[in-house]
Amino acid sequence: MQSPYENDAGAKGYLDFLASDDGQIFKQVLSENILKRLADKPGLTILDAGCGPGWLAKILMDRGHKVKACDISPQLIEKAKADYPDIDFQIADLTKTLPYENNQFDCAILSLSALDLSDQKTAFSEIKRVLKEKGILIIITVNPYCGFPVGVWKRGIIGRLLMKKPTLKLRPYFDFQKKTDRSFTWNGNLTSYFYALPEQINLLINAGFALQRLDDITAPEDDKKYSLQYRLYRFPIFILLEFLKP
Repeated sequence: MQSPYENDAGAKGYLDFLASDDGQIFKQVLSENILKRLADKPGLTILDAGCGPGWLAKILMDRGHKVKACDISPQLIEKAKADYPDIDFQIADLTKTLPYENNQFDCAILSLSALDLSDQKTAFSEIKRVLKEKGILIIITVNPYCGFPVGVWKRGIIGRLLMKKPTLKLRPYFDFQKKTDRSFTWNGNLTSYFYALPEQINLLINAGFALQRLDDITAPEDDKKYSLQYRLYRFPIFILLEFLKP
């Protein structure tokens, strides 16, 4: 099945999200948490896997790392190349053979891209292949226990009348895990896949990775507006996992 990011509407939808206020918070929070994990590791060779328009690759390069990046979307890679010509961007499907040599990278990063994969098992094996021994894999993903599609922010009629902010409502977690079709749509026209947290961790362990760290991601400050920052201040919608290739 074609990725929604491979068509103009999907690519534009993602770019529009990144340009929004929530998109700016998204980039800030994710990049800060990734840089925190790399703070004592200067000059790494990094693969930004599922890089989108390249914003994270640019931040990593500016911090002194040697970065290569790939994404399945020709439209997003075209924009990345135009905006950041000093970075090696390539079109690549993470669920197929990647265009990189064995044992090439010190670190690979999947920043909110693991849930876009219909076949995580193959993707994790490919990531392991291109990582060096003792290489690091950092994954930021949606927390399946309280993030969308399990967690939905709603306000009822009374809440709307009283101008209250939406509150988090949890739908049955195991209903999503039991589905044959795990795909779901967000932001109108973008498709991702529901994976339980144990599923993802066990797939990575079975691929040969060793879990090193699991962190909740939070916003450091509250927001008076109903925003992604407001939601992250209250619930760990995103989580960070760090693995080692032994």
